[in-house]
Amino acid sequence: MSQTEYHIGKLVPVDLQGLPLEKMCQKICQEKGVIEISSLYESWEEQVKYDFYDQYYVVDGVIYSLQDHTEGSDESHFMNMRRESDGTIHFVTQFYNGGTCLSEMVEDGISRMNKNNANEYKE
Repeated sequence: MSQTEYHIGKLVPVDLQGLPLEKMCQKICQEKGVIEISSLYESWEEQVKYDFYDQYYVVDGVIYSLQDHTEGSDESHFMNMRRESDGTIHFVTQFYNGGTCLSEMVEDGISRMNKNNANEYKE
């Protein structure tokens, strides 16, 4: 059943440790016990994005880890994000899950901040 969701959390950039994005995605998958790319996906990035959508977000070449996440419910739709100097993003969002999901809200918010070269995004 669809409902309104409310989320507060923090998105912390993952240190790529000098690895290309695809190699870090492979490493994350392997640490989670996934040793082969599923036939459903074309890359390790897609594997992370779709299998671990509640833990990691890959946007514009950066992997973010979801931390300090709290979920609740209410009635309206919004997204507020603020980027700190270390790249960490704090967010508060609320949406009706019959039309979107947390990963889409997060990815869209980060993309909009990046597109506008801003440290804040409010919808």
